[in-house]
Amino acid sequence: MMTMIDINLLLLTILMTSLGAISNVLIWAQKWEDLTSFEAIKSILLGFIVGVVWFFVRTERNLPDSLISFVIGYTAKDFIEALIERFKNMKIIEKT
Repeated sequence: MMTMIDINLLLLTILMTSLGAISNVLIWAQKWEDLTSFEAIKSILLGFIVGVVWFFVRTERNLPDSLISFVIGYTAKDFIEALIERFKNMKIIEKT
């Protein structure tokens, strides 16, 4: 059975995670050019993507969960970069 997606709640989640990502960019920017750099755009796009993913994996739909969406958007780029760095340093065992 197919369930209906609450589009308003999806848009709210994406908005909150994107606002978190934008606030991250604004806080860490040291000059105006930093706001239009590739890193800033990447952070905002990751906030958008994480918002969509977070909408489908969260279990409750209430106010504290929406605030957590903001925090997830704020930390998304740093978390994903840390995971990538960790996987780069892992040694893959080769079969002999």
